[in-house]
Amino acid sequence: MSRIRLTVSERIWRRVHKTDTCWVWTGARDGPGWYGRVTDRHGRMQPVHRLTYEEAYGPIPPGMVVDHRCQNKQCVRPDHLEAVTHGVNVRRRNKPRSLGEEDSVTSAAPSQLEFELKP
Repeated sequence: MSRIRLTVSERIWRRVHKTDTCWVWTGARDGPGWYGRVTDRHGRMQPVHRLTYEEAYGPIPPGMVVDHRCQNKQCVRPDHLEAVTHGVNVRRRNKPRSLGEEDSVTSAAPSQLEFELKP
């Protein structure tokens, strides 16, 4: 009997807990409170937030990093992620933010998102 192999996307979304705000990765992490990791189709460990960003928006532009606008390192909700320069990411890291600020994520409910995420 052959085993059905799940795609990377299927493996990711099986380990996500969707709340009213963040979509929280519940799988493997770099360490307590750190970024989620998953093995890609080439057998390499990848940050989950980068893969979910790329699934929703396409490749991360060269020289950019993916910032968690919600400041939750376990969040993989694409509209909470933004490609920014390293410098912007560092400045944001040191600035407390809340969902009501202009420099923060949209407050759209998951059902209002324009893209459809794979199960």
